[in-house]
Formats: sequence, C-alpha cells, structure tokens
Amino acid sequence: AAKAMAATASSTSFHLSARANLGFRRLKTSTSAAEASPSSKLTHVLATASRAGYGRRRPSTVPDCEPATAEEIASLASFIGSKERLLVITGAGCSTESNIPDYRSPTGAYSSGFKPMTHQDFLKTEANQRRYWARSFVGWRRFAEQTAPNDAHRAIAELQRESNVWRLITQNVDRLHQVAGAADVLELHGSTHDVQCLACGAVSCRRRLQRRLADLN
Repeated sequence: AAKAMAATASSTSFHLSARANLGFRRLKTSTSAAEASPSSKLTHVLATASRAGYGRRRPSTVPDCEPATAEEIASLASFIGSKERLLVITGAGCSTESNIPDYRSPTGAYSSGFKPMTHQDFLKTEANQRRYWARSFVGWRRFAEQTAPNDAHRAIAELQRESNVWRLITQNVDRLHQVAGAADVLELHGSTHDVQCLACGAVSCRRRLQRRLADLN
C-alpha cells in the first residue's frame, strides 16, 4: 500500500494509510468508467484500488488492515481532483505486497531483531564490510529477482500518467516503481541496483557485481 500522498501546490497534505492503499488489480478501467467524467473515473480507480488484496491470500509481509470506506475513497478522489500538482511520497508499506517486509509493523523486519548496518558502521572496519556483503550476497536473489511490482506501484504509475501527479519520491531502494512504469522517481536512500566504488567513485550494476561475487566464491 502506498504510504502517503501529499499536495505540493497548496502545502495541504492528505495522508494515505494502508486502509486506503493505491494498488489496484485492473489498471484498465471498464468502458463505462473510461467514458465517464475525470472525477468519476478517478473514484472508480481508487475504489478498485481499495479492494486490491482482499479476497485473496496476502503475503505474510503485509500488515493487517481494513479496506477503505466509500467515504474515504470519495474524500481522496476529491482531494486529488482539486489539486493542480501532487507529490506522492512512498515508504516501506508500498512494497509489502511484493514480499518485501516493512520495518516497524508488528511483523516487520525490526520485530525479528534485525538491525540494518549504517553507512558509518560500514566504513569503520573491513570486517563490517565483509559482513555486509556476505549478507547482501545471500539476500540479493530474493530481494531483486523474486519480487515484482504490486498493485500499488502500478496504480501510482497510472496516476502519474493519467492525472496531476507531478513528482514521485520514495524511501524504498527496490526500484519497483520504475519497473511498474513510473518516471522521474527520486530515490531518497538510493537503490540496491547500483553500487559505487568508494575509492574511485565508479558506478556499476549490482546484478553484474552479484555474478562477480558468485564467480569469486
């Protein structure tokens, strides 16, 4: 589920919780919806979004939540339709239906005692760097090759193409927004799909590095 949506033009914000997620199963609306007014089409898209994931088995990484009510959908559609430009901000909750756990929910990564290594700790010792890359090497395939965009990523990409979404900012490093078709994504924490040499600054593809690590080990 998309974590939040905020307007930039008027500094007004509308926070979107997991109960009103932006994912939807069928991006192409029905003929009747497509021929309707922009506001009713938007309401149709958001209503479809709110039902995504319900009635089917959800991944264990998805926190329990209730679908959005009709009133919440109407409020969100009205908010989106009334703004000239929208800024969409997403966090870990957007990728939970892609089998990537969030951090702070009851079943999130922190609940198991996981502590991510900070950049400062990574730089301190060679032992820390070896530990980081050993863990990264093992987890890469599940993270990068066994995940795919979910309804939320596709919905946001569709809203970017069809409505007044001006910019997309994400805290996520999985690059699933781009795979879903989103453009001009600002990645606040970078991406796990690129790596940079600390000595010379050269940037290379993480997937190629994975193959090099496999050959060397």
